Amino acid sequence: MSIDKELLDQLMEGRKPEELFGKDDILQDLTKALALQLRIYLFLSMA
Repeated sequence: MSIDKELLDQLMEGRKPEELFGKDDILQDLTKALALQLRIYLFLSMA
């Protein structure tokens, strides 16, 4: 699976390098958001 380059550009837009790969970086935010979406998906698929 590949991630759309335009989506990556949107996520990176206006961010400093340390916001992308530092403490409290975008990767942590994305991981949390993906985990939340997965829990929602799993919950709804059980209903």
